[in-house]
Amino acid sequence: MSLASFLVLVVITRLTVSAYDDYGVLGFVYYRVFEVPTESLLETFGAYPFRYPHTWGANIRPLAILLGKDYTPAFSIVSQLWHGASGATSNALFIADAWVDFSYAGVIVFSILAGAICRAIDAIFLANGKMVVGIAVIGAVCIGIFTLLVSSLNTAALSGGLLLAPLAAGAIVKVIRRVDHRQISHTLRPR
Repeated sequence: MSLASFLVLVVITRLTVSAYDDYGVLGFVYYRVFEVPTESLLETFGAYPFRYPHTWGANIRPLAILLGKDYTPAFSIVSQLWHGASGATSNALFIADAWVDFSYAGVIVFSILAGAICRAIDAIFLANGKMVVGIAVIGAVCIGIFTLLVSSLNTAALSGGLLLAPLAAGAIVKVIRRVDHRQISHTLRPR
């Protein structure tokens, strides 16, 4: 699975990126997958709380709205601080976003929550063995897990597929079972 993902990443990079440095496509993929997230993580930990205070929820848009605070995305603040680019973003690991918002408590709670989500997906979709739906969901969730490496937990859960893919699959399975049940009961009904 990892080798296939890596090969797909290399092929996509080869098709979309027109110029590389001396290290070629493999060097570019290595730099973007391993070094850039690490740099962003270090930049985030260097910015919070030493240059900016913890945001206490203002870094999460829905929570900032509920708290009546201005939404301040840490990825743009970090990019502005270290690179002087206000329009750019510097996305870091989900733990960095948890750190920005809630310090050590955020790191602990968000890590446990991410682990619980992943384990619940395994427990629900692989409970009956490796079925087609389970394998499809696990494949889709891999993208959500990869999104955790470069984004916040709520982004990975909703738009990254960590929660959206299992919820959609569960809804589709439920609809199909309901339709099948109605067809079976319709054919068995006495005339």
